[in-house]
Amino acid sequence: MKRKLFKSLGILTVGIAPIATVISCSEEKPKVNSTADPKRMVTIDMEAKAFGKSFDDPNAIQVKTGLFSKQSNLIVDTKHNTYGPDATDEQGKKHESFTKQLKKINVGETKVITIFLPSYWVNHALANKKIYIKVKLHKFDYKKVELHHPITLSFEGRSGAPKWEDAIAFQGGTSASYNLDMSGHSFIGAGVDQNGIQRKGFEEQLLGMKTGDEKIIDVAFPKHYKEPKLAGQHAFFKVKILKIQ
Repeated sequence: MKRKLFKSLGILTVGIAPIATVISCSEEKPKVNSTADPKRMVTIDMEAKAFGKSFDDPNAIQVKTGLFSKQSNLIVDTKHNTYGPDATDEQGKKHESFTKQLKKINVGETKVITIFLPSYWVNHALANKKIYIKVKLHKFDYKKVELHHPITLSFEGRSGAPKWEDAIAFQGGTSASYNLDMSGHSFIGAGVDQNGIQRKGFEEQLLGMKTGDEKIIDVAFPKHYKEPKLAGQHAFFKVKILKIQ
């Protein structure tokens, strides 16, 4: 696993454990950008109908394609208005967005949510229409990153400067979606950088983060890395937790 991971970074280990830590340029611990509130990631079953006065209206037609098609165990990120914004219907009634209304449902509850899609909606057949969505909410994502619980994350590596903003991305150091087993030694381990600063391990710095959390961590690559430009050098990784198993 270790060799496979470092290969994704364009680097090969040579039998020496890699090294890393969280430290800002002022040597204060960086703040986690906690973009995920406890109810951000929601798992639901969903069925939507349109062209009626209610979900149970015999004239209402089930939406069978697109975002509002019938789905089970769908994971919704309530931070984004993917399912439409707050909107006012033709009678002047205001409707909150689908994602806002989701956060008001209790775990295990089944409820019909009514939204109104704007005139610019991609599916023109549903534009300027009320959509009635029956939702069963299974869970909110309260999980935090722990050892031995695999995660999916994105990361961007930079090096060559004491600040993230001034550092330059290095080849092979970026992934939009990477599965990490969180074994404690799959990625860059703890050690000391070229400036003599003790760094914590990459995985250790992810502990306690939630789905959607982002932060920048400092790492130090081993002195004996095959890639000369990174060998023994301090570098940054901007990480975002995408999923926690």
